[in-house]
Amino acid sequence: MHLPFPTYTCDTEFLDLVKIEAAARKIDLQMLGPFLPGGIAMATTAYKHLKSDASRVVIALYTALIIYVDDKFASNMMPVLEFNRRFCCGLPQLHPILESLAKILQEMSWHFEVVPSNLIVTSGLNLVTALLIETETQNMKVELFAQL
Repeated sequence: MHLPFPTYTCDTEFLDLVKIEAAARKIDLQMLGPFLPGGIAMATTAYKHLKSDASRVVIALYTALIIYVDDKFASNMMPVLEFNRRFCCGLPQLHPILESLAKILQEMSWHFEVVPSNLIVTSGLNLVTALLIETETQNMKVELFAQL
């Protein structure tokens, strides 16, 4: 088909900025480190148009945190089960990665206007709910019902 396939090279300078910000936020880079490349790719490609490095850094961290939650909590969803309620009530989260995610969601209005920041926050909360639905329904038996 000869379709062009763009290649992606990690922006190591930007990665360094993200690591500095993560350290300043006391995010454990041992835990989050393997998930940073996904966040860096998102921030430097889909959000390349943003003029603010700080906003792109927040997007990179947010994306990495979401990827972590999706990947690492499959065997213990209890802290995730409590995430949205604790977020809405302003309570501390039950895991440091979830606490970092909550703080970043609370800061979205500092980086984006009202509607985009609202969409990011509600989409983040909906993603957590989707993970819970995925977990709760993975062993569900699907049955076909005859139409009457």
